[in-house]
Amino acid sequence: MSSLPKLSSPSHLTVIINPASGKPYPILRTLNDVLTPAGIEWEVRLTHRPGDARALAQAAVQNGAQALAVYGGDGTVMEAASGLAALGSRLPLLILPGGTANVMSVELGLPTDPVLACQLLAQPETSALRAVDMIRYRDQFFWLRLGTGLEAQMVAGADRSLKDVLGVLAYGVSFMQALNTPLTARYRLTLDGEALESEGVACLIANSAHFGASGLSLAPHVDVSDGWLDVFVIRNSDLSSLWALATSMMTGESDYATLLRWTARTITLEADPPLTVQGDGELIGPTPLTVQIAPGAVNVIVPAPAN
Repeated sequence: MSSLPKLSSPSHLTVIINPASGKPYPILRTLNDVLTPAGIEWEVRLTHRPGDARALAQAAVQNGAQALAVYGGDGTVMEAASGLAALGSRLPLLILPGGTANVMSVELGLPTDPVLACQLLAQPETSALRAVDMIRYRDQFFWLRLGTGLEAQMVAGADRSLKDVLGVLAYGVSFMQALNTPLTARYRLTLDGEALESEGVACLIANSAHFGASGLSLAPHVDVSDGWLDVFVIRNSDLSSLWALATSMMTGESDYATLLRWTARTITLEADPPLTVQGDGELIGPTPLTVQIAPGAVNVIVPAPAN
């Protein structure tokens, strides 16, 4: 990461804000205090329903914005990033973490404090641009992962009311509930033309392996800028297997007995029986589906690497 391109300070910024994001934070005050003294003109656009962030990001490109900032959770940020990717735009994207888990912020080592995050734009000498891959499914783009089985059950169970009360712990509660009725399936995968089968309780197609807590990752050496997708099948849901998997996530070592792993650029996923698929925290439909890697689809503003 030592050769990441530098960021040029923009004169005009569009900020997309999700007012229903998980963190009650005075983001407008922060924007004014940090950006205005730096000579950056900024305008705010609010989301009201799913899909707004994507449309607002594309409007920002068409209206000549020089950078885009998004304050919200992973879903809001993903929508905005997908809007940029769909246009093939290289507009710099600044993530202002405001959600429950903020997984991509953890993945990229971004500041959790919105003031420090804004300073990446106001003080471009401290920042750089990183080209981040995305997962393409039809005309949609995702940048964390798609999953079936346990993960889709967990996403379906962690609704907004539960997240408002418990925050990121809502996913843990929903996961424990899903363990009561795990969906074992026979997965048929076609990875860059090579077919294989495996049985398990979950299948994940991942651009990022992080789960929103620093150091907690499904597997080591998963890189959101490497031009590859990682495919995982969790084989068992018994207590000993899940304990082994949890331990491997905390230690950074692969648990090959419980977790199978492959890499590919184009993936077709079928399941018997057919299963619902979640993408970046939203239910997107049933199997089968085919996805591809969209390499370097979005330019994200990150801290400059240490010399």
